[in-house]
Amino acid sequence: MSDTDELLSELRSAAHSLPLSRRWSAISSALTDWPVDDLHAVAFPYLQSIFRHEPLERPAAKGWINYKNQKWSTHVLWPLVNIIEKLDYEPDLFASSVLENVEHLGLELPRGKERDALEEDLSQASPLNSLKSLQMRHLQLDDLSLFAQSPVLSSLTELDVSGGYFGDDGCGVIATSNTLQHLETLTLNYCKISDAGVRHLAESKTLSHLKTLGITSGRLSHQGLQMIFSSTPFEGLEVLSLGNNDIDGKFLSLSPGANLHGLKEISIYHNDLKDEGLKELARCSCLSSVKELNLGRCQLSDKGVDILAQSELGKGIVLLGLQCNAISSKAAHIIARHPEFSSALEVLNLEGAALDSDGVAALAGAPHLNNLRFLGLYRCGIGVDEISELVKAPWLENLETLVLHGNAITDEGFKMLVGSGRLKRLKSLAMGSTRLTEESLKFLVENYNLPLVERLNMGAHGFKSLVNFKDYESAFLAHGIKELMLS
Repeated sequence: MSDTDELLSELRSAAHSLPLSRRWSAISSALTDWPVDDLHAVAFPYLQSIFRHEPLERPAAKGWINYKNQKWSTHVLWPLVNIIEKLDYEPDLFASSVLENVEHLGLELPRGKERDALEEDLSQASPLNSLKSLQMRHLQLDDLSLFAQSPVLSSLTELDVSGGYFGDDGCGVIATSNTLQHLETLTLNYCKISDAGVRHLAESKTLSHLKTLGITSGRLSHQGLQMIFSSTPFEGLEVLSLGNNDIDGKFLSLSPGANLHGLKEISIYHNDLKDEGLKELARCSCLSSVKELNLGRCQLSDKGVDILAQSELGKGIVLLGLQCNAISSKAAHIIARHPEFSSALEVLNLEGAALDSDGVAALAGAPHLNNLRFLGLYRCGIGVDEISELVKAPWLENLETLVLHGNAITDEGFKMLVGSGRLKRLKSLAMGSTRLTEESLKFLVENYNLPLVERLNMGAHGFKSLVNFKDYESAFLAHGIKELMLS
């Protein structure tokens, strides 16, 4: 093995060392013995290749590499990185070459005197043509205005300023910014955005490329949703996330001919949508391309599920979130008897539904659910009778994730499920907060037949107090489980 090969082997080990917080210091140490020609010809290109799409947190901004009795700032390594998840601002950051190859940046902004340095920095810096995605938290209105006016961000396509303190005025700043005219993804979660903020965005002359819009945990009413469905800047939307707002379905009135034909994902969880509001959504012919629909905690009833099942919106849904609604086994029967509604389903979340054995039997007997990969039955009243029906489902063998937290499942039900031999493709099993005892642990160890499971959650049973807890833990880890919760 040549000297260069040995050095590269050491560098490779350092570059993959964990935790991430120690990685930069390990790399710095590994670089100290490299000949300067090989450093630039071999070491730096190698580091750039592995960091190109791998996020790192807080590169050592003020650290040093002791190289040949010289101190090199670790800034020499920053241009090798394409993704930086979290970085504290330092003076002249944007004016330097540090970020010239960075595509995604998570930036922590300064306060006090360094805030003035940031303003000067942005005014003098050249555009960062590689920077496509920027994430900043806790922005004030003047912070947002500063970035929105800077040509540094002229190539930006993704902006996430969630948790900002700028409110609706911030939407006005974004809507009138020429710098941000190429935005395709705009995330404004937890920014207290109301209908007035949506109106600013709706009236924008520059936001013509938006594909993803996120305004969760805001103050939007039905009027804000109506503006989104009727305004030009939103016509190209593919993903719309409006969870945890004040949208009341009783007052919702949408144009059936709204021009959102490209919309593929809608998340409107934790709103007062109700069956009436869902009926309005279902009337919109433009939503026929929607594949993912999250309607969790929307005060829906079984009637709402029936409305969805018989609509164009309901056809071809791949992901359906009905969690935390007032639905029962009737909803399960509706899903079972409408193959055009449920045959494409890969993800079905029924958390909180009041299911009995008859409802589970209806789902189990629906052969058109053979595409199902995720089934969420958290707190659904599942007991041994329901498990006995579930194991009959022909599609059970295709499941990759099964969530059964918070049910009245006893050791008998656990043995029935795990011992069925039907969980051949399962990768994640969640059965915390049930009625399992050590008997289930013993059964699983002695009859292990979950060959692909990587995540096993049987927490909240007090198993950690068992004398032989470590033995059970070791036995499960030996089967290839990567994420284990038994405490």
